[in-house]
Amino acid sequence: MSDRTREEILRDLVSLAGPVAPLEDELRGFDWDSNELLMGGAAADAMSVWDRFIRGEVTAAECAAWAEALEMRDDVGFEPSFEAILKDLVFAGLSHPVINGQLTLDSARLWKSRLAVRR
Repeated sequence: MSDRTREEILRDLVSLAGPVAPLEDELRGFDWDSNELLMGGAAADAMSVWDRFIRGEVTAAECAAWAEALEMRDDVGFEPSFEAILKDLVFAGLSHPVINGQLTLDSARLWKSRLAVRR
């Protein structure tokens, strides 16, 4: 088990501060279910991931893994004013590329512009 708190690991996951798989491994040391929201995903986090993808710093596969890791977590919520679009972004924009299509530079720019309009 990690010496880090669940909140620290979740912060790294939400901000995609490292590879997803090791962060998920660290989180396995904690109960899956949570009665409270421990970390909020913000539009700024999503914008940062889009920017990093556009610059080539993260791959489409890494973005999909990030979204899939966030999608079902009880302990991660979304910034209230952006909740609907962030949930849509996580499911339709990033996760499940076989169902929703592979992330491309064009789709990343489109999602980024959708978020920017709401800011």
